[in-house]
Amino acid sequence: MISRVGADEAGQQIIKQMADWGIITTACQVDPQYPTGEACPVFGDDHEVSYDLLFPAAWDFIDWESLHMPLISSATALVFGSLITRSQSSYQTLLRLLDQSAYNVLDVNLREPYYTPEIICTLLKKAQLLKVNQAELDLICSWIGDIPDEEPQKAAFLQDRFTLQEIVVTQGSRGASYYSGTKQVHADAPHVEVVDTVGSGDAFLAGFLAEKFRHPREIKRQLSMGCALGALIAAKSGACPAYSLHELHSLFDTLEPHI
Repeated sequence: MISRVGADEAGQQIIKQMADWGIITTACQVDPQYPTGEACPVFGDDHEVSYDLLFPAAWDFIDWESLHMPLISSATALVFGSLITRSQSSYQTLLRLLDQSAYNVLDVNLREPYYTPEIICTLLKKAQLLKVNQAELDLICSWIGDIPDEEPQKAAFLQDRFTLQEIVVTQGSRGASYYSGTKQVHADAPHVEVVDTVGSGDAFLAGFLAEKFRHPREIKRQLSMGCALGALIAAKSGACPAYSLHELHSLFDTLEPHI
């Protein structure tokens, strides 16, 4: 984890929690001035969530450090979100990381007022895999030109413009779809009773990537695991609720054949 927390109780709790989960925290900096970041969810209709994001926060000031180089060179992928670009300090550090990484995974988070079309397009040029929801896909296409009618054409439109190798589009309760230059794959989401959707998008990406690197040829399996983990988190309260692998695999096994 490359990030930055405040020198406060919340920062200490985050570092301890990551350590308990087995996440290496040596590249998680402690800021002496700014507080640990907060994202307060605001719930709307149909489980839609917006966020009140503390600004400025410690993670707006991630410094480049020499220890980043061995981390990046040994990593299978660098996963990053577009929100990190809201401050020049962290944005410039991110650009250096992206230039050193062999495989970049962009998770778009279009939270007003913390993005511009120009910056998002810069990130798209540096990514090999893009994860978006349908609304984000439509908006990004609208910045570039006429929006194609169908989702596959929208994905191909972005791939032609930015040479993206892979695009994953999440579709909420309807599952998710994968697009590359030669493949188009869809997976349904399992049915769950939604408690809140906070963290479900991040959970989807985590499940998808975990299977991608374990089973690189089995795209349906990758999508299904992402949908299963996203649904499991949506069926619980909070962004990082406790769950067991048995719960996850039980939900995963309810889906169609994964290959």
